[in-house]
Amino acid sequence: MKALRLLILAGCTFGFAGVASAGDDFYGYALAQRYPNVFKAYQAMLPKAYKKIAWLYKLDGTSDPVTSQTIGGDDYLSVWVCKPHDCGGNGVAILSTLDASRVVAEVQMDGVNGGNGQYFGNPSNDERAELDARIQ
Repeated sequence: MKALRLLILAGCTFGFAGVASAGDDFYGYALAQRYPNVFKAYQAMLPKAYKKIAWLYKLDGTSDPVTSQTIGGDDYLSVWVCKPHDCGGNGVAILSTLDASRVVAEVQMDGVNGGNGQYFGNPSNDERAELDARIQ
């Protein structure tokens, strides 16, 4: 019985360690706190008119967890945020290297650019494909 308790305790301990690792996940609205260099680079690339749109400029909206991807041999953060209570057709996808040496984005907003996405940061074809997949 004592061995069973130890086995259960060990399983719980390792299980909690896995949860703690998963707990390192964060969402797009927390990008400024977790990766301020990426957040600042993203903000700097936006046109002046977009800086007046709070959810877009501050990434203050609904978000998926930030993921990591490898594109062309480089590791990227992949971020998606949308306008609160109006996600359909109103979102931003961001790809950034961890050191923010490369940041690209696609913004889609109803009534702007015919509802089509606009790219910022001159993304490569591979980056555009990832942005397009994320913005949908």
